[in-house]
Amino acid sequence: MKASKMLILLGMAVVLGAGGCATTPGPADDKALADERLTQEVERRLEEDPVTAPFSFGVFVRDGVVIMEGAISSSYVRSRAIGIARATPGVQNVLDKLAPW
Repeated sequence: MKASKMLILLGMAVVLGAGGCATTPGPADDKALADERLTQEVERRLEEDPVTAPFSFGVFVRDGVVIMEGAISSSYVRSRAIGIARATPGVQNVLDKLAPW
């Protein structure tokens, strides 16, 4: 009888203790979420622009810095895409890794 009570108490302790193990979002999670939102916003703006829409861009954001990759047809498309990214609120800087066809 004592052993079964001990097992029940141990089981309850494990269940109650597990609730305290949950983590709350921290600053790193907030930055990752902000970067994801920036990525989506830059991609949306590029897709809506008639000059950049026909092209596929790799858009990656880390700590507000946009890294743009992809093949473009002209320097005009390059400057337009970079300008769109730079004009997006929250973007700190843009790294140009775009390459001509």
